[in-house]
Amino acid sequence: MKKFMLMGGASLLSLLCCANMAKAQTAQPTDDTQLEEIIVTAQKRSEQSQKVPITVSAFSAQQIKDLGVTSTQDLVANVPGLKFGASISTGTPYLRGVGHNIGGIGDESPIATYSDGVYVANGMSNILSLPDVERVEVLAGPQGTLFGRNATGGVIQIITKAPSHTSSADVEVGYGNYDTVTASLYGTTGITDTVATSVTFSYDNQQNGWGRNVTLNQPVNKGSSETFRNKWLWEPTSRTSLILVGTYNKRRGDTSNALTIVPGAIGADRTSRNVGYYNTALNSFSRVDNKAYAVSGTLKQDLDWAEFTAVAAYQDFKGRGGLDVDGSSAFLGAQRWLFTERTFTFEPQLSSASSSSKFKWTVGLFYMHDDTVSDLTLTGSAFPTSPRIIGNGFTRSYAAYGQSTYAFTPSTHLTLGLRYTSDQRSLTGNNGAAPIQEVNRTWNKLTYRASLDHELAKDIMAYVEYNRGFKSGFFNLQSPSTPLAEPEVLDAYEAGIKSQLFGRRLRLNISAFYYDYKGLQQKAINVGAPIYFNSNAHIKGLDVDLAAKVASGLTLRGGFEVLDPNYVYFPNAPLSTKNPVGGNFLTSGDVAGNTLIQASKFSGSAGFDYRADTSLGGLTVNMTYAYASKFYWDADNRLAQPGYGLLNASARLTIADGKFDVRIWGKNLTGEKFAVFESGSSRLGDIYFPGAPRTYGVTLGTHF
Repeated sequence: MKKFMLMGGASLLSLLCCANMAKAQTAQPTDDTQLEEIIVTAQKRSEQSQKVPITVSAFSAQQIKDLGVTSTQDLVANVPGLKFGASISTGTPYLRGVGHNIGGIGDESPIATYSDGVYVANGMSNILSLPDVERVEVLAGPQGTLFGRNATGGVIQIITKAPSHTSSADVEVGYGNYDTVTASLYGTTGITDTVATSVTFSYDNQQNGWGRNVTLNQPVNKGSSETFRNKWLWEPTSRTSLILVGTYNKRRGDTSNALTIVPGAIGADRTSRNVGYYNTALNSFSRVDNKAYAVSGTLKQDLDWAEFTAVAAYQDFKGRGGLDVDGSSAFLGAQRWLFTERTFTFEPQLSSASSSSKFKWTVGLFYMHDDTVSDLTLTGSAFPTSPRIIGNGFTRSYAAYGQSTYAFTPSTHLTLGLRYTSDQRSLTGNNGAAPIQEVNRTWNKLTYRASLDHELAKDIMAYVEYNRGFKSGFFNLQSPSTPLAEPEVLDAYEAGIKSQLFGRRLRLNISAFYYDYKGLQQKAINVGAPIYFNSNAHIKGLDVDLAAKVASGLTLRGGFEVLDPNYVYFPNAPLSTKNPVGGNFLTSGDVAGNTLIQASKFSGSAGFDYRADTSLGGLTVNMTYAYASKFYWDADNRLAQPGYGLLNASARLTIADGKFDVRIWGKNLTGEKFAVFESGSSRLGDIYFPGAPRTYGVTLGTHF
């Protein structure tokens, strides 16, 4: 803790020195030498990012394009402390050391994902393409009031473009290594004076794999995705708007699904070993085929004294696939599954109308109805009876919330928030042999937020806050006879400063935080199906984020996070030891004092954006280097991912008054080898899924 206090004190001292220098300046820069101001809805109302007493990383549509962010997984290079792994095509985000490795059907991530105000419950749907994004916001820390649905560790909020009455279109096609073809289309137009519509389509097909299956002589680690979205905007009056959205997503392939034996380990067949970082020796195909449909409606009504908003959505997910769980050429263990999930959410909300009022408030209700089915068949010599395990999970969630901000003075604001949640879950199914009687559990919890912020000087705000986050318990649908995961609660204490200095040429934000994390939910693979555990942990950390407009066309940006994340109570943690002849021995024991899984003690990024006019047209060059220090995959801290850095870069030339552009890009240009999932918690051995190697390509676009 002393180390963090010293670092925080040094950062605060440097900030105050910068503030004094900024006050001494009299000249004001022109607009093209100022940093871009981003409006966010982190408190469910439009506000300047620098005025919100929350640690927020926000990206505009132009930044998303320039940085080459094409999916939610790409955000990791630009948000220190964010990891976004994957297992069986399920996204497993971590933020400030908070997340979980469960990634199974029927559970929800503690890093909640929202798309246009709609909560995405299904973990196999949170790896989202971003072809028509207006902005992306990453909120760090528990959002226990306004975004209280299981947001123990934070929120990833995606806002896509609204339909416009002014006709326009953007078309892009691209080609990259590994025979990757991409295409996207966005078009919008007015239909009548009160109706407008937009259409979005994106396509990504990596036709050649990063490696090969040496047993079957087939390419592995390849896949494709498609997204189609249609939006309709109806504005019958100047006070009323209704947006209807229909979305279809499809994802196929074996990326993050083709298991490989960790280098140095021996498979449970006693002979199989690593055959190349991106290769496998599987005796059967491992792949997924997921489809997701969603429809939603957002109604907004100006009531003079308040603004009423109601968001209703229905989401339908179907996923099927197979996984060779042992990573070897022997037929030891494999899974086949069919997953379905249907989710209905409804959230009406009232917010105070005046943005200049001393007293601002928001109240709302939230309802979720979720039905999930896991149909899992286990085969291979480890499962001689080939059991078929079916788990039916039902969730009914009810919540009421309210948050208010009062301005004691124009510079001092107090924010208080409350949320009451009642989660009712039930389970039916069978354990592979006999039916399971219906099991019901209800968890009720009050969560809250308190924040005090004060403007120390123009464009310099300090704040302190306390937040409680809650994630309810859940049943293990893939192994219904095993114990459920009990709820987790996170109490977060944070202090920070947000500043814009030297006429908004320099942005420097600093936050220090302490988390008391009780009931942390975690998974071990066991053999064919997961088993769940709960533990307690403490996390201390410091975040620093900065950007500087050093010239009219040049912006420098960077940031880092330092963490001290440790288990303080985990007496029955799964432990694994290599069997010298192959596979692993499994035991359990106390790991108090060990480092949390997937938590780097240091992570950071640095980059620049450069824009200039040339004789050929407008030139934009971007480069980002992101680094994460060593972290562990399991609670026993046996398997580790060494520290690694990712270098991404792009250059775009725009011609014909912005109507055409060509962009060359590259990701992981240094060819770093890293895993997106790894575990030794199965008797079948140490296995992993590799992350993407060096990729590069060219994209052509036209805009009219």
